[in-house]
Amino acid sequence: MKQIHGILDRNWMTNSGSLVEAFKQRIAHHLGVRHCVATCYGAIALETAIRALELEFMSTGSH
Repeated sequence: MKQIHGILDRNWMTNSGSLVEAFKQRIAHHLGVRHCVATCYGAIALETAIRALELEFMSTGSH
């Protein structure tokens, strides 16, 4: 919690760096997996999951 307050106090967040790496390692350990991915947006998380599961995207005609 102290680290979270430090990040918020600095008004600075990043999607890489030592805190993110430590977070990913702790989550991976908690889940019992070797690797973990952190994303900064929900849409990116969803696309990552879809690609990891090798699901096909539905065309909306907006691309």
